[in-house]
Amino acid sequence: MPGPATFPVGPENLVNRRSFLVTAAATSVAGALGLRGQTGPRILENDWQKNFPSPPQVYERLEQDLMFERVLPDTDTFGHTEMVTSPTDDYVPNYGMGYQVYALSETGEPRIDGLPAAEAIERLVRLPFADQVYLRTDWREIQRRPGRLDLPASWQLAVDLARRLGKRVSFRIQLGNTVGYPRCAIPDFVLERSGGAIDVIPGRLRLPHYEHPEFQAAFRELNRLLAAEYDKDPVVECVDLMGYGAWGEWHAYDRGAWLSSFPDSLTAVRTLVGMIDEQLDAWVRTPLVMGAHRGSASFRLKDVIAHALRAGCWLRRDNVGRAIHAGEAFMLTNRPPWIGAVIEDGVDRSHVIGAPDKFVDECGQHLRDNLMMRALDLNGHYWALWQHADNILAYREQFKRGFQMLDRHLGYRVRPAYIWVGETKPLDLIIAIRNDGAAPPPGILRVHVSDAEGKLRVGGGLDPGTPGPFQMRQCRIVLPVDIDWRVLRLSAELEIKGVRHPVRWACREKLNPDGSLSLRRTNGIRS
Repeated sequence: MPGPATFPVGPENLVNRRSFLVTAAATSVAGALGLRGQTGPRILENDWQKNFPSPPQVYERLEQDLMFERVLPDTDTFGHTEMVTSPTDDYVPNYGMGYQVYALSETGEPRIDGLPAAEAIERLVRLPFADQVYLRTDWREIQRRPGRLDLPASWQLAVDLARRLGKRVSFRIQLGNTVGYPRCAIPDFVLERSGGAIDVIPGRLRLPHYEHPEFQAAFRELNRLLAAEYDKDPVVECVDLMGYGAWGEWHAYDRGAWLSSFPDSLTAVRTLVGMIDEQLDAWVRTPLVMGAHRGSASFRLKDVIAHALRAGCWLRRDNVGRAIHAGEAFMLTNRPPWIGAVIEDGVDRSHVIGAPDKFVDECGQHLRDNLMMRALDLNGHYWALWQHADNILAYREQFKRGFQMLDRHLGYRVRPAYIWVGETKPLDLIIAIRNDGAAPPPGILRVHVSDAEGKLRVGGGLDPGTPGPFQMRQCRIVLPVDIDWRVLRLSAELEIKGVRHPVRWACREKLNPDGSLSLRRTNGIRS
């Protein structure tokens, strides 16, 4: 195998302070990849957890999942069950989960006969069950000259609509795209400075020289411009890491084709690790999402994914039907519990109902319904609905099962299943938080009680990623002396990267406008 590529490593060529080319992080990943030979050490399933990041620190951690047994006094039975809740069948939107609609995809704006793109985008964003507006576009479409962003009108329209309607936004800037070949996804001014583009897949995909110093300088500028614009913007929920290959999804192809845009494997891994670290360095508040693809025989992309995972990145998997492999499913279902997962499938993007003999199976389930179940199987927080609002509405009306299942179980759906009240003062509240969703909370769930006037607020955080799917987590809150627990409200928040977002309880019982639950004795629980 060729030795390391000749590449300037002076300070003027470093992408950021933390790593590039000759950093310790890149060296350790290169060692894990076994780049000195194809039989080198690999990340295997039985040591995958060694790559997990340390859990985020929980401030004001609540006492949890203990028996809360008290030896003295003997008369203390630790109270009684005073309140219970039941799961709701309704969809309950919350931060860190939900349905995505694609205002922009790798093919561009929605293309619907007789409908202007702006109106098609507005119909998508206004769907009552659409939580997140997703924007996927090429680098060349958002920057045409150095030093500034040139965001297209459709991008601005989608973001403005989401902000006005209380929706959230995520996006990916593609550094490669098969659409529009032989055009490259990179701006012309970057290609001119960095040696042009290479046909990685002749007739289908052109990629830049990612390792070129001028490309890396321009990439760093783009990343910093985006972070300056959106990292502190509350409308932006998460951002896909800008990566290698087709659609910027980190796709790696067999027979060595994937490496053809790099001079050698060591340059490839150093470049990609550096690009990940550059993005991690710039995006402080916003979760970054890494594509969970298997890579190729010539390059173990899973090891690069592990580098992103160790830094706390979420995972994303597209095409979860026939295209997903066992190792990719393993990565998703065996990830750290506080790590989010975005699930998408690109089959039948238009939600065309189609002829029954082609689209409906022997049990009467439509192809789309079948694919929607994969979001639950893979413990997903998000599911993609793509670009045709009218077809999505018609499909939801005719084929109900897929939406019904996701409405009830997509993401995390937490509620206080039991509330026990102690007998001695100060009163103890023991709260059993139940998760009826298929995924854990993608962060730290914080629980507190407060009064209506906001003078009292007591509580703290659960362990990251708890309660798990279809599990219950108990916690204790000690109330101040001489307070009636029945005048209090129970609320929840989700903390991600130090930012707290209100959570609405997913219970059938009546909630307050802010999503909190007024504590009271529940009828029908005493024998």
